[in-house]
Amino acid sequence: MPIRDLTGRDQGYTLRVQAGLAYEFLITLTAFGFPSEQATYEVGIEWFEKIRTSLSDGLLDALAEFGPEPGKVWANLIGLVPDLPSPGNVSSLLERIRDMEPLELRLYLLGFHVPAYQQSLSQEVLRRAGAGDPQAQERLATDPCYFGGEAGRSIGPLLGSSPERTKEIAVRAAEGWYHQVFRSQETELEPILRRDAEAKRALIGRLPPEQLIEVASGIQFVPQPGIRQVFLIPQLTTRPWVWLCEHDDARLYCYPVADESLAGEADQPPGRLVRLHKALGDERRLRMLRALANSSATLQELADRFGLPKSTAHHHLAILRSAGLVRVTSDETHRYSVRRDVIPEAAGLLDAYLGETKEAPTS
Repeated sequence: MPIRDLTGRDQGYTLRVQAGLAYEFLITLTAFGFPSEQATYEVGIEWFEKIRTSLSDGLLDALAEFGPEPGKVWANLIGLVPDLPSPGNVSSLLERIRDMEPLELRLYLLGFHVPAYQQSLSQEVLRRAGAGDPQAQERLATDPCYFGGEAGRSIGPLLGSSPERTKEIAVRAAEGWYHQVFRSQETELEPILRRDAEAKRALIGRLPPEQLIEVASGIQFVPQPGIRQVFLIPQLTTRPWVWLCEHDDARLYCYPVADESLAGEADQPPGRLVRLHKALGDERRLRMLRALANSSATLQELADRFGLPKSTAHHHLAILRSAGLVRVTSDETHRYSVRRDVIPEAAGLLDAYLGETKEAPTS
């Protein structure tokens, strides 16, 4: 029977690698908004404490007005960056934020462009909530999918503001963060992000898109209806985490830059080798690998099995994923499994780095 698909579900997607300081700027601001997770980033909690003590009272007040843990709110602005004239220019992002109408900016911050938040909510409900409708706001606060069911904690203070007040605080916080925190880091960050993006772009055409996404992020990507664009975005601040964002028809993987992209000495061991041995050098991670070798598992299942806080289990899994030893599905189950094809690689990398054996001279 002849079939003609009129749904558009058979359309493919485009894959782009896009590095830019505007992405990294928002990631640092987002990470600052997740205080409970800062100890799991490679930069360490001390990095955030140093920043916190250096901020002006005015900036601290502006950041606090969005609540104690507004990370997801700031992350919703990452979807603005692909359409900027220059993703490498933070000033263009700040100008875009200043030019937005108050309600438009407020809706961005409330996740109006995040499809995952709208499994049981319409955009009309979001629009009414953004405009101040108390009944619509109550629906957001109680919806199990919106902001992962954590809307009360994530956006409670934001819902109490008007669109005009929201824009005033957002602009003040973003501009203050740039001038007091981020601008001094740009010279150091830009070449690292650029090198990693160039290395990933070199793989386009040599690897299938799904494999390249997994190589960069450690996340198994399954094409889905509605996803027309996928962006691979290198980020340094929150290594070894991957930030997975959605914006309308785009999925954005803010993946940790590879060790090879960091400046180093000529005889520096390959980053892949370092990551593999670092991942294998911890008893808890070895036990997790053994468990995953028998069957796949979710983060919660592994945390329960090993008696670990969820954030600690995620930290160990992020290291294993960064080393390429485990993969995680990108669907709603987020199940982890072992990549057995990578295991023999560790010995080969070490042997290659040590080089050929030189025979001792004979007398």
